[in-house]
Amino acid sequence: MSQAAVLTPADTVAQIEQARADFLAACPADPAREESASPVQPRPLQLDISKYSGERYFSEFPPAFDWLLKGSLRCKTLGAMIGAPGSGKSTAAIQLAIAVAAGLPWLGAWEPAHEGRALYISAEDDELTLHRRVHHTLKTLPEQAQVQAMKNIFAVPVTGDVALCRGMGGDVIKTDALTDLRAILKEFRPTLLILDTLARFLAVAENDNPAMTAACALLEEVCRDFDCATVLLHHTAKVTGALASDDLSLNTALEQTASRGASALAGCVRWQVNLAPLASKLAVKIIGEDAVGRADGAFLAVRVSKKNCGAPEPKYFLSRCEHGLLRRVEPVAQEQEAQSREADAAALVAEVKRRAEEGLEPLASSRGGVDAFGWGVERHKKAKFYALESGGIVEAKKDKGNGTVLMPRACSRACSNAPFTACSDEPEQGFLVNNLK
Repeated sequence: MSQAAVLTPADTVAQIEQARADFLAACPADPAREESASPVQPRPLQLDISKYSGERYFSEFPPAFDWLLKGSLRCKTLGAMIGAPGSGKSTAAIQLAIAVAAGLPWLGAWEPAHEGRALYISAEDDELTLHRRVHHTLKTLPEQAQVQAMKNIFAVPVTGDVALCRGMGGDVIKTDALTDLRAILKEFRPTLLILDTLARFLAVAENDNPAMTAACALLEEVCRDFDCATVLLHHTAKVTGALASDDLSLNTALEQTASRGASALAGCVRWQVNLAPLASKLAVKIIGEDAVGRADGAFLAVRVSKKNCGAPEPKYFLSRCEHGLLRRVEPVAQEQEAQSREADAAALVAEVKRRAEEGLEPLASSRGGVDAFGWGVERHKKAKFYALESGGIVEAKKDKGNGTVLMPRACSRACSNAPFTACSDEPEQGFLVNNLK
């Protein structure tokens, strides 16, 4: 009879480890199990605040902003495009995507800092509509830019339930669609992502500020994780109206608060651009003869109503052209207004100088144009503002009584009702005109 082998403790441990290895090798991978074994991410406020001291911010020169659209839209930020239904948002969004894809200015006003991949996903329009818009927009580009843009632009129609998150019992729950989107972004790596529209992609109550804030936070996470700017298309509120019929309604449509639903959206996004179709009468007033006979909505105003870095931006005007494409136009009315404003400012400066030279009583700052030329108060205010900006005149306190008067540039002493002597250092010829342009 043979003697049984005696196992040492080390042999026993080795056999157990080998059996475990054989078992794991025979079992399929369990993604949920692997995910649970991944390192736990720190909570947002679990941080070392010493890295964010004022001393470091002062001692280290800050890096330049990472612009997507120079001076306007930054990379890796959340933005929104706001407009009434049918205002041209989707076309403007495709033109934005192709501008980034080609590295060419968008609507003749915003220049990309560099070219990059752009992904436009529409949950409203079908493939034929996207095909036509992309095709005709690419046709407007120079040949070399066409080649570049064709490689970088993808316009995808989607149908069905594509909500990235859903409001449930006061909470905002991520969906499988968000998982699918993140998988696309991981592979595609766009510089710009456009989602058309917010209502299709965020299934939360639009008037619920906490829910909208939480939904935006999910998209901000997407921006950071995949280094892309994300722009949501959204509608204006009903009170804004479908058409801007006068200056007041136009200004209302171009405000950052014009969007439908919760004000949290305007608070969360770092960049917002508004589109406002013009009624035909307002278009004629602003655009001039080119707008005569055109239908309502044939022209639009567009303005960046919010950005968190940089100075406020002016509004521009667009014309709907063949195939619905948008093209920037110069408003004749603005040119005429600028010329009139320059003429009024020049007239006010000349009158202030004349009165100083002849020893007459200076014009009151509050109503000089009213007294001298019979202008309205608002016209005087505009003329005075641009005359002061030009450096042609200054305001000074009266010697007697309250109030201020207008005097030629560099006259620092106060003026009374007594004869006044003009200054010797008058502006150089052409100073006013050059500075008012």
